[in-house]
Amino acid sequence: MAVRFTTETHLLNAVTTFPDRSASGITQRSFRVGQDQAEITRRTAAALDAIQKVFAEGDDAVTLFVSHHLEEIEEAYWQKHAGTPHPTDQQVLDLLVLADHWDEDDDEGIQTFDFTLPGDATNYLISVYFTDDGQVDDVTMES
Repeated sequence: MAVRFTTETHLLNAVTTFPDRSASGITQRSFRVGQDQAEITRRTAAALDAIQKVFAEGDDAVTLFVSHHLEEIEEAYWQKHAGTPHPTDQQVLDLLVLADHWDEDDDEGIQTFDFTLPGDATNYLISVYFTDDGQVDDVTMES
């Protein structure tokens, strides 16, 4: 189950628990005790803003992510998730959900935030990297 962020309250609730797949289905795992939830919320919002900004500027990674998925994913998926069989680029970006956050030294770190489409539609991610002081450093597409 993916989480779609529509308001700051939903965003805060979404990062408090994170969906995790297990053999029996969806379970909830809490983030590490002491993890700064306010900073996770801030970085998630900053990452989504950065994705929108670089897309508007014509960034190749985000443009490729959107165009690839518009070409490859069936109309039924788009109808279910976007309410139309032929979504706009913006509607695709609006569907992005937080898949995970991590860094090289810590699986629950906050240096990299990965976003994807809901419903296990793809293995591709839009990854947003942060500097040590919490500023967006880069936005890439990963698989």
